[in-house]
Formats: sequence, C-alpha cells, structure tokens
Amino acid sequence: MLRRTLVVSVLALFVGVGSTQALEVVLFADDFNDGLMDPTLWGGSVGVTTYESGGVMHVDVSATDNGGKLWSTPIELDNATGLITLERDFFIHENFGSSMYLRMNQRFIDETPAPAQGDPGVPVHMRSVYYDYDHYTYPEWGFGWTGPSAFQPVYDTWLHEVVLYDPISGSAQVSINGTPYVTCYGAPMTDDDFLLYYDDTCWYTGHYMLMDNLVVRQAPGQEVPDGGATLALLALGMVPLLLRKR
Repeated sequence: MLRRTLVVSVLALFVGVGSTQALEVVLFADDFNDGLMDPTLWGGSVGVTTYESGGVMHVDVSATDNGGKLWSTPIELDNATGLITLERDFFIHENFGSSMYLRMNQRFIDETPAPAQGDPGVPVHMRSVYYDYDHYTYPEWGFGWTGPSAFQPVYDTWLHEVVLYDPISGSAQVSINGTPYVTCYGAPMTDDDFLLYYDDTCWYTGHYMLMDNLVVRQAPGQEVPDGGATLALLALGMVPLLLRKR
C-alpha cells in the first residue's frame, strides 16, 4: 500500500483540455492483496457485510436496508488546488430476481464527525451513485438520484473508473472504461483532508460490489494553509487548475 508517494504519470484532464505530463502525489492506495483491512487505510465499517478477501474488497448487501458501509482513514491533501484523481476497478452484481432500488454509492466526505450506520450525515464533497430503481421499468445507472442515466447498466463485469475532482469548484468528471467524461455531484473541498465512503443498499438482498486497485492522486498546486483550504480557494477563484504552477 502506498501513501503520499511521488509518481510520474499521464494526467487525464477534463474534456477539451487535453492531457499533460505532471508530477503527482499518491494520497491513498490499496490493492487489497493482503486479505485484511489495513487499519492505516480503513477507519471502519458497519452494515452487512464488508470484508477483504481473494485480492478484492467486498461491499455486500446481505440484509435489507442494511448493506455494507465502508470508510477510509483521513486522507490528507498535498495542496489546496491540485486536481484530485481517483481510479479503481469495480464489479457490481445485482440480484435481478429480487431487485428494486439498488444503490452503490461512492463519496468524498468531510472527516468529522466519523461516519456511522446509514448516511454519514456529514458534508459531501463528491458523490458518484450507481443507481437502479426497479430495473424492470426504469433502469438508471448514473450519478445522482433522479438525473438521466450517465452510463448503461453493466453487471457482472469488471469496469475501470476514473474520477477527476476539482477541490476548488467541486466539479467532478467521471469516465467508465474510457467513455467520455460526464459530470457528477460535487461541492468544494472545505478542509485539508477527507474520507472515502462506500455505501451499498437495496431492498432485498443478494447484491454486492467488488473493488480492486484503488488509488487517489493529486496534481501539483498551491500549498494547503494552516486551518484548511478555504482561504486559498476563495483567493484563487476559478483559475484553471492546469495552468497553475507550484
């Protein structure tokens, strides 16, 4: 597992901007190969059921309205303005025989208070929701509760997700398996750290999400001031991230 490690990679940029070579910092990474939840990476879990096995993380819906919920330890920003990239492989199984209202939720959330049973009840900076309300009549697998589908449902197949999150504007762009980026829910980052939060829920049971090769990186930007990123965000406004130099 890596934490705050310098790497050089090709940074995928927002649509219309292109791509560039940038020095990034790895803020968080887990390949789930040790078969145990690393307490330095994962802060806790509730619901039924969450566990690491077979080289992947399992977040299952094994009880009605009480599916697995998982959150990381605090992830510190390297700077206040650099673009944050999350990449992961994931696999969703939906039990079509009993499914209504399936939701597989991924969020960047505020650090405090710590999440608990159900909704974490804290500020949400970024939320991507894989959502299917009654697949027989109105399939929706996109982002948010009521918007149009961003992607067609693909179940029982490993998919690669890339999330590009701007901590200043809160804008988040998401691509699945190399598709064009689409915008999902976002709000500005208001502190110098955040948590990853995963929440699976559904009526009935038998659904699950698998996750592998999770990594969060940040591009160079302005340093995080004491007391959080808010002052830097207000001062810098909406200057394009990728034109800024350290």
